[in-house]
Amino acid sequence: MTPVEFGSLWIAGENPRAPCPLICFPQEAVSRRRLLPGDQSFLTGIGLPEQAAPFLNFGSKHVLGMPTAASLFRLDEGEDQFPTIGHNGSGDPICIDEALGRVIYLNHDNNFSATFINSSIAQLAYSLLAFREALKEANEIAGSGAFLEGRIPLETVDRFITKMEEIDAKAIEPDSFWLGAISGRC
Repeated sequence: MTPVEFGSLWIAGENPRAPCPLICFPQEAVSRRRLLPGDQSFLTGIGLPEQAAPFLNFGSKHVLGMPTAASLFRLDEGEDQFPTIGHNGSGDPICIDEALGRVIYLNHDNNFSATFINSSIAQLAYSLLAFREALKEANEIAGSGAFLEGRIPLETVDRFITKMEEIDAKAIEPDSFWLGAISGRC
């Protein structure tokens, strides 16, 4: 899948009654960061969904400038390598680890320890799409609210894991964000 295909698929699958636009980050904010060229162009050209399951938010006005987690949370300067692109439902910052190019969240309940989400911005976007499809399937099989009520069918979990192996196998390793999300530990 290309970034443009992601954008088209994201928009086509949106609920017309409650659309969730893709938010592009400003070129000047992205160019100040040490990001992979593909991640830079994805953030400025395609963008990330303003909101996405499971309880993720990207590109809000307080993170569009990509401030570091250190500046947002008054952390040690060592966290300056983590520009923030969003947050999860618990308020933990979702960041890019500039040293490794990966996407993480910093768990504020655990001394801002890093939890791996994806290996790149593009893989994050493709994972968001795969998760949305898994939730749609779960709702079709197990009824509305299946995810929130912990009723995701095992066959849906298996299909999601298989899809994630194609997108970013590291993202479904034990203690990873996506494995926890699909199993209801998110």
